[in-house]
Amino acid sequence: MKSFNLSLLLAWILAISAAYASPAGHALERRALADDIASTKNAVSRAATGLKNILNALGAVAVANPAGAPVPTKATASSEPRVTIAEASSTAAPTKANKTAAKPKATGTKARKTAGKTAGKTANGGLTLPPGVQLIDKMITVQNIPLRVRVAAPTELLVGAGGAAANSTMGLNVLLHGDGGSPFQAFPNRIPRDGLMGVAILAPPNPLNKNQPVWGGGAGGNDRPLGPAHSAAINELIQTELPKLVNFDITKVDFTGVSGGSFLLAGFFIPTFASTYKNSAFLLNCGALDPVVPIKDGAAVSSLRIHFQSSTKDFPDITQNIAQTTATLVKNSKAAGLSAADIGKLVTSDATPVGGHCQMDGKNFVSGVTLMVDNYGSVMFGTGPTPGSVPGIGNVAKGVAAA
Repeated sequence: MKSFNLSLLLAWILAISAAYASPAGHALERRALADDIASTKNAVSRAATGLKNILNALGAVAVANPAGAPVPTKATASSEPRVTIAEASSTAAPTKANKTAAKPKATGTKARKTAGKTAGKTANGGLTLPPGVQLIDKMITVQNIPLRVRVAAPTELLVGAGGAAANSTMGLNVLLHGDGGSPFQAFPNRIPRDGLMGVAILAPPNPLNKNQPVWGGGAGGNDRPLGPAHSAAINELIQTELPKLVNFDITKVDFTGVSGGSFLLAGFFIPTFASTYKNSAFLLNCGALDPVVPIKDGAAVSSLRIHFQSSTKDFPDITQNIAQTTATLVKNSKAAGLSAADIGKLVTSDATPVGGHCQMDGKNFVSGVTLMVDNYGSVMFGTGPTPGSVPGIGNVAKGVAAA
């Protein structure tokens, strides 16, 4: 079998970098490029993992067929699909091929474990999920806006599952990706924790950004003319469509924004729909936008737990946006009657990790976001042995100045 050649992909990345480099000073294009490269690196990693899984499955079958019997191609594992708006699948369930791969005729324990693990990842779109958690991956059109939705839910909470309780106490952690789609495919919040099951939503393709998914459309950055429409669609999806798929507590819906997703949440969603999500948590990673639309309910906005997380080498316009947005939130909370101490507990911000855009772990985009999502409870709810702390960073839940 030919080796997996990454040189062409790397050359492609360099070519895109050169295209974005002129003219100089295009901060918005450079941020979109950073997100694009993050998506590409993630795709390369998934492709390599998929190839490894295929080889492992073939090896397992070879153990089961020492005499060289034909290998059933239907049982071959596949890598995770690319992010594309045209792709729509129903609730992910093990196919006949996956069941075949999960139960090889190998006599060796190692072969059985390898094939079983490969089949499990294939059934869940290439993602590893804990036992008892199932992936839903489908297209849903809301207000004429097509949205691809992923939900990682305990099987017993799926609508229609035997014994599923309609009054579930489990909430949601809804993730909005950055411009270009990363990390929707990685789905970093897919593991249920902190009483929340993971949801990730993919924005529609944006013709002004190579038809890649961009929340709010437009040129990206601060220019997001479809912000109100996308926000309304997300709200209706949560309130009307998701309850048709999974049982959850509608009063416990929290959010994670990444880059462009954080722009949409801060600039449009929060000022418009805060009254629907009172006391909810918003983790805004490497992005923010001073409210573009009027704040409809100042008291509701002041009830939210909001944390801004960036890094030392993030884009200057993002650093400026975070400062402007926190200033607006502080002003709103004061008008709502909150004390400086209360404001400092609800609105926090940190930019101490040494790294580039969204590289909160000092390494790369997706792993940096994953680090924050893995410590959502500590940062947003103050849970764990060291509340507010993130491994490798320390305490990030630092209250904004409200004097």
